[in-house]
Amino acid sequence: MVAAVQRGVDGDPYGVTLAGVIRQLFVALEQRPLVKAFMLRDREVIGKLLRQAGVSESKVLSRATLVTYLEVLHARGLVRTDLSVSAQVNLIMATITGFLLAEPVLLDDRQGMVEDPADVVADVIGRALDPGRRLTAAEQRVVEQATREYVEQVVALSDAKYQSSLAVCTPARRRR
Repeated sequence: MVAAVQRGVDGDPYGVTLAGVIRQLFVALEQRPLVKAFMLRDREVIGKLLRQAGVSESKVLSRATLVTYLEVLHARGLVRTDLSVSAQVNLIMATITGFLLAEPVLLDDRQGMVEDPADVVADVIGRALDPGRRLTAAEQRVVEQATREYVEQVVALSDAKYQSSLAVCTPARRRR
């Protein structure tokens, strides 16, 4: 999933930005019902898998990388500085979770919907964290660099977590 997010960021209409990453994440979650259920801790879909070790660890890893990313943007004034990084992380997580939870309640089908929910989520978060001024070209390059580094970090952490889970799930070989 995170590899799909990484591939999608370059072609995103929001560019290589926080809003672009959020949009791609939302698209990826919508296309993966089991991952979405896991993220939302949907016991009806996932059941006892939520109680297995590692659930909180993966949440901490994703939060830690998001915090690091936002700290870079925050320190340079590339996102709002009147909100703490912790408040910004909470805002992002609450917005994504809220949209994911509300979608089935609000819409039985998307036929009457003009906007793409991923675009709406990206726009909401982009506006909520907008620094209130137009970024210079040099600042936009800093945002792009920080965004690429963030996505690469998430991909690397996810890959490491996946490889680790394979080792746990693979039975030990018998000695001959």
